[in-house]
Order: sequence, then C-alpha cells, then structure tokens
Amino acid sequence: MFIYSIMLLLYYLFVNVIWGISPIFEKYLLRKINILSFIIIGSGIQFLAALLLMLYYDNAYIIKDATILLNDTSIITGIFFITILLFISKYLYLYIVNNDKSIALVAILTSIYPVLTLIFGYLYLNETITDEEFLGFILILLGIFLINYSSSNKLHMISKDV
Repeated sequence: MFIYSIMLLLYYLFVNVIWGISPIFEKYLLRKINILSFIIIGSGIQFLAALLLMLYYDNAYIIKDATILLNDTSIITGIFFITILLFISKYLYLYIVNNDKSIALVAILTSIYPVLTLIFGYLYLNETITDEEFLGFILILLGIFLINYSSSNKLHMISKDV
C-alpha cells in the first residue's frame, strides 16, 4: 500500500510538472503557428498516441465499450458534447495564452476549475465535501481574488502614470 501511495504521489507530481510547463511551450509555439493549426496537429498526435496505447494494451475492453456505445446513444451524445466543449475551451485557453502578457497570471486564473469541479461534483454526483476540500476551495478563491486585485491595481497605477 505504501509503494502504491508513493507511485500515486509521483504521478500527481509528474502531471503537475507537465501542466506547469505546458503554457510556456504553448505560448512559444503560438508565436510560430496559429491556434487552429496547433489544435489540429495536437489532436492528431493525441489520436496516434491513443492508437499506440490501444495496440499495447489488451483490446478486449475497447471492443466491449464499442458494443455498449452502439446500444446507448446517450453515451455517444455525451462524448460528442464533452469533445465539443473541450475543443472550445482549448481554443479559448490558447487564445488567452497567445494574447495575455503574463503566462503565470493566465495559468493561475484559468486554474479555477478545481472549484467548479468541487461544486458540480457536489450538485450532480452527490459527492460529499470534506472540511479539507472546503478549506482548499476557500483558499483557491482567496488566491484568485488576491491575484486579480494585485493585477488590476498594477493596471490602475500604470494608467495613472500615463
């Protein structure tokens, strides 16, 4: 159990390192190609990676899931809806990354999604919110407020100097 906990912690750390450096690479790449090209190329690479994983792992569960999909159109509709939403959010995110001066501020302000996940999980999945999660919720909101307040103060001070 201890080894599993350490591995899980390392996975979390790895994911956060990737999410931490991704905006840097995205901003750099968006200086060279447009947003739509970036999304299309990235989606193609993700599709190829998914195919490689499919070849590596046992395909039996994929065939079983495909059978379920054919019999339940609500799943296909849900996947389609989520895919469209993810496309729109990725496009808007890349637009913000490309047009905002501070990549750090973009990363912080777009990180409100854990708060929304907590709220929607509570409302729609009947998940319970622990005291620690609620405290984290409050701290995230406070942090976003402080960063927004600090940024708007800097802009206000700059506009006074001009």
